[in-house]
Amino acid sequence: MKKHTLKKAIDLFKVSRQRSLKIIFMIVTQVVLRQNGLVLAKEVAASGITLSGRELRVITAETKQTIWLNRDVNKKDISWEDLNFDGHPDLKILSSRGASQEFYDVYLFNFSVKKYVYSRRLSALPCIQADLKRHQIVGACFHESACENWSERYSINKGGKLNLLERAGTYCDTATGEAFSYVDRFSNGKRISSKVAPMKNESMVQ
Repeated sequence: MKKHTLKKAIDLFKVSRQRSLKIIFMIVTQVVLRQNGLVLAKEVAASGITLSGRELRVITAETKQTIWLNRDVNKKDISWEDLNFDGHPDLKILSSRGASQEFYDVYLFNFSVKKYVYSRRLSALPCIQADLKRHQIVGACFHESACENWSERYSINKGGKLNLLERAGTYCDTATGEAFSYVDRFSNGKRISSKVAPMKNESMVQ
């Protein structure tokens, strides 16, 4: 076999192997994400993240972007989640974790500029999660004391604007120590209903 023919065969093998690995990677990624209730757009499944100090580089089929962080993070602190339900995954970067709460720096993908843009409002929600079934955003771990804890549910538009729908939690009567659970519902920023019930045999004041 002539040298150029052998080289061509080797090159074809390398290209074929790279394509096979890429397909396998995308399939595995989709399976893992579906198990966690998330599905990425096909072109983003092969995206890459690299960290160098506090420099985070995001490379997808749509963008090459550098995000400068104000602290050191590990790759395990970074996750993808479609937080505004537009079919494109957004970035969550763990910023702090305590005994009762954790916060993430949230970057929503902006289609008009093809960049991930920081969302101050979403980053302020503790234990932020996407409820894919209801298409709602949940701040799952608001915390004031051992007695006063609550979660909040929001609708969200593609631009990241939130609209409070529900607040549910617990509180205590400071005089008696009696604990109560409650659910408040909202429309256009105003509370439209409220249900309160005593939590029998539970004193949550410490």
